[in-house]
Amino acid sequence: MIVNPVYRNAHVATAIKQRVFGLARTLYPAAKIFSITTGAGILKTNSRLGFEPVIYSEITGDERFWDQCKSCVNYPILQGQGRKRCLCTAMLFRPEMARMDEFQF
Repeated sequence: MIVNPVYRNAHVATAIKQRVFGLARTLYPAAKIFSITTGAGILKTNSRLGFEPVIYSEITGDERFWDQCKSCVNYPILQGQGRKRCLCTAMLFRPEMARMDEFQF
């Protein structure tokens, strides 16, 4: 997620992340949800939502997802490591580990 610099530090990314997360949990309550990021703010938000850091093999193997990484400056690192490591942190939300009363959407 990229927020226009004009709106940074206004919690726009957090609000978007919380809404998307809430919608995903409502529509697909049993789905695992993953996120990769290098941003400290999103890491913090993900942690508050119940995401935990995981190794890359625990998130998707779907080529369509990984194709989206091609525009990232870190893509050569990702490819060079066989999609096992990158500068991004992979995080996973496991619904079976969550308590719904913890979340406010």
